Amino acid sequence: MASAVPNEILLIIFNAVTSPKPLPWPNAIYDRERAKAPFTLSRICQRWRRLARNRSSLWTYFGFTGDIADAAVHAHLDRLKLLQALSKNHPLDIVFRWDLPLGSNAVRRNYRIQIVDALNKVGSRWRNVTLALNSALAPRLDVSMSGSSPELETLSVRLLSETTYLPCAPRLQRLYVEAAGGNKGYNATTAYNRWPSLTSLATFTNDQTLHRATCATLRELCILASLDRPKAASLVTLPLLTSLTLNDAEHLNAIDAPNLRSLTINCRAIYSVDSTSLTRFTAVVQHLGIFNSIEPSVVEYLAKFSIIESFTVEQPSMARWRLGSPHFGVKSRAFAQLAAVEPPVWPKLQHMRITDCYFNDLDIDAKGEGLFDFIHARTSVGGFPQEVDGPVQLRSIDIDPKLPPSLYARLRELGEKSSLLVRPIDRV
Repeated sequence: MASAVPNEILLIIFNAVTSPKPLPWPNAIYDRERAKAPFTLSRICQRWRRLARNRSSLWTYFGFTGDIADAAVHAHLDRLKLLQALSKNHPLDIVFRWDLPLGSNAVRRNYRIQIVDALNKVGSRWRNVTLALNSALAPRLDVSMSGSSPELETLSVRLLSETTYLPCAPRLQRLYVEAAGGNKGYNATTAYNRWPSLTSLATFTNDQTLHRATCATLRELCILASLDRPKAASLVTLPLLTSLTLNDAEHLNAIDAPNLRSLTINCRAIYSVDSTSLTRFTAVVQHLGIFNSIEPSVVEYLAKFSIIESFTVEQPSMARWRLGSPHFGVKSRAFAQLAAVEPPVWPKLQHMRITDCYFNDLDIDAKGEGLFDFIHARTSVGGFPQEVDGPVQLRSIDIDPKLPPSLYARLRELGEKSSLLVRPIDRV
């Protein structure tokens, strides 16, 4: 049966089986099924083997992570060498995560070092690359990181060393970078020439040269390190920026983004944002996200945003690479105070998303009464108006059903009485 399938059909099947699946950015994980697919296809029969080995685009994915057994490391090295040969000149997708100690076994250490050295040999063919390496392995990548990667489109780098190299990559669109301790700088004074296509930058370093040197092209910027004092340098304008995620008020004070639409910020940092900086954003931001401890005292700052259409209480997705998904405390009374503001805040609010947090009020509001009151007031049941050119009712809320279960049950009941769509967030 396998021998009867025309070559054209087989090649379509091969490409479908080995094609990459969308992965969370920047936290790409090793896709074992994708890595094994071309080898599995080539074992079906002699004809399939010949076709697969002649199809160089099938052999473009390699991954290695810390949970690979020591006994399998040599096999991974052999596989990488085979992929190098069979992929010919095609761009490569690589996931290499080894931030654990190398161990004392000299043979095993040598295999891992050889894998890194093999990656150096194909540095010019990198396309979508995720690297997380310890201090012993990271410096060995300096050959590739200081060179040219003309095919590179996305790069996630977490290096536990003091390397300051980033490759020259004219096609690079998305860059995530984290160095040892989260505060090492990168010499990016020529970044605009090195990354003329860069649109998304996320960094766990407090060095400012990265986003300042690429300010003309950035559309998405995430800085989750705190800026070293003294304050930031002169104001930088990011004319194309539409999405901004920050952990520190000083970064916000130093950024002008006239086309910004989405702002996610550490709630504790809002208190330190100067009034001039806040004014630059309150009239343009349509999506507002906050994380970390939320207190009632933040209400006066949140209420200044005038055209909010969606509101999120959630750990930034970029932070999950490093922080996982830590839960933070929320005073539900903050939402009760938002509900009491007249005229109503955020008259255009249509969607909310609440997760990664817990209610830490010391009274009955620990059950989320304040949040429920705020949501109830934005529905038809609460008497909120629905006008074509005026206020609109809340349409949907995505919420962790364990936050707490009694709150979720009440929201579901509210949804049945109104047009509010209540959707549970299922975190695996």
